[in-house]
Amino acid sequence: MIMNVPMNKLGLEGTQEVWIIDLKLNPELIGLLQQKRGYFPAYHMNKEHWSSVILNDETDFAELKNLIDDSYQITNS
Repeated sequence: MIMNVPMNKLGLEGTQEVWIIDLKLNPELIGLLQQKRGYFPAYHMNKEHWSSVILNDETDFAELKNLIDDSYQITNS
Protein backbone atom coordinates (compact mmCIF):
# COMPACT_ATOMS: atom_id res chain seq x y z
CA MET A 1 0.00 0.00 0.00
CA ILE A 2 1.36 3.44 -0.91
CA MET A 3 -0.05 6.49 0.86
CA ASN A 4 0.65 10.03 1.97
CA VAL A 5 0.78 10.53 5.79
CA PRO A 6 1.83 13.29 8.19
CA MET A 7 5.37 12.82 9.55
CA ASN A 8 4.11 12.74 13.14
CA LYS A 9 2.20 9.51 12.35
CA LEU A 10 5.63 7.87 11.91
CA GLY A 11 6.99 9.28 15.16
CA LEU A 12 8.81 12.14 13.44
CA GLU A 13 8.42 15.82 14.26
CA GLY A 14 6.11 17.89 12.12
CA THR A 15 2.92 17.50 10.19
CA GLN A 16 4.38 17.76 6.69
CA GLU A 17 3.07 14.87 4.61
CA VAL A 18 5.40 12.22 3.21
CA TRP A 19 4.81 9.32 0.83
CA ILE A 20 5.27 5.87 2.33
CA ILE A 21 4.85 2.26 1.33
CA ASP A 22 3.77 -0.41 3.81
CA LEU A 23 5.36 -3.82 3.32
CA LYS A 24 4.73 -7.14 5.04
CA LEU A 25 8.12 -8.62 5.92
CA ASN A 26 9.82 -11.16 8.15
CA PRO A 27 9.80 -9.77 11.74
CA GLU A 28 13.57 -10.25 12.10
CA LEU A 29 14.18 -8.25 8.91
CA ILE A 30 11.85 -5.50 10.12
CA GLY A 31 14.01 -5.06 13.24
CA LEU A 32 17.14 -4.71 11.13
CA LEU A 33 15.58 -2.33 8.63
CA GLN A 34 14.18 -0.04 11.29
CA GLN A 35 17.72 0.68 12.42
CA LYS A 36 18.23 2.36 9.04
CA ARG A 37 17.08 5.82 8.05
CA GLY A 38 13.66 5.91 6.36
CA TYR A 39 12.25 2.68 7.87
CA PHE A 40 9.56 2.81 10.56
CA PRO A 41 7.04 0.66 12.40
CA ALA A 42 4.12 0.30 10.04
CA TYR A 43 1.58 3.07 9.91
CA HIS A 44 -1.92 1.71 10.47
CA MET A 45 -0.82 -1.98 10.29
CA ASN A 46 0.47 -4.73 12.63
CA LYS A 47 3.88 -3.42 13.62
CA GLU A 48 5.35 -6.91 14.13
CA HIS A 49 4.81 -8.00 10.54
CA TRP A 50 4.61 -4.71 8.62
CA SER A 51 7.02 -1.84 8.06
CA SER A 52 6.62 1.62 6.52
CA VAL A 53 9.29 2.97 4.19
CA ILE A 54 9.48 6.67 3.31
CA LEU A 55 9.61 7.26 -0.43
CA ASN A 56 11.90 10.20 -1.18
CA ASP A 57 15.23 11.04 -2.80
CA GLU A 58 17.09 9.11 -0.07
CA THR A 59 15.23 5.85 -0.74
CA ASP A 60 17.36 2.97 -2.00
CA PHE A 61 15.01 1.86 -4.77
CA ALA A 62 17.06 -1.24 -5.63
CA GLU A 63 16.66 -2.43 -2.04
CA LEU A 64 13.00 -1.37 -2.04
CA LYS A 65 12.32 -3.45 -5.16
CA ASN A 66 13.66 -6.53 -3.38
CA LEU A 67 11.55 -5.76 -0.30
CA ILE A 68 8.44 -5.36 -2.46
CA ASP A 69 9.17 -8.77 -4.02
CA ASP A 70 9.57 -10.29 -0.53
CA SER A 71 6.35 -8.67 0.65
CA TYR A 72 4.47 -10.00 -2.37
CA GLN A 73 5.74 -13.54 -1.73
CA ILE A 74 4.73 -13.38 1.95
CA THR A 75 1.24 -12.04 1.25
CA ASN A 76 0.70 -14.35 -1.71
CA SER A 77 1.29 -17.58 0.22
